Amino acid sequence: MALTNDEKYFKWLEVAQKDLETAEFMLKNGRYSYVAFMCQQAVEKLSKGIFVYTFGKEAPFTHNVNTVLKDIKTIVNDEQYKDFRSLFNHLTSCYIIRKV
Repeated sequence: MALTNDEKYFKWLEVAQKDLETAEFMLKNGRYSYVAFMCQQAVEKLSKGIFVYTFGKEAPFTHNVNTVLKDIKTIVNDEQYKDFRSLFNHLTSCYIIRKV
């Protein structure tokens, strides 16, 4: 049986929470590059959950949070979102750097 959009959102939220718990563990153990990577993963997964919940379809297959949330203006005004764009770009670079 297929999951509803609400169920998909909560699944993404659950996995994002686990990524944050992993980031906290890494922070306590001095693995700072992994902290940044896991925070990026958490934000990416949460953004995909928001996408599924908002638009009723699967999120784009990308690790770039701004790409996932490019149509966010339908639920948040662009002025509010612009403050987060640079943060999301920075987090995306943490994913890319970690992969190399």
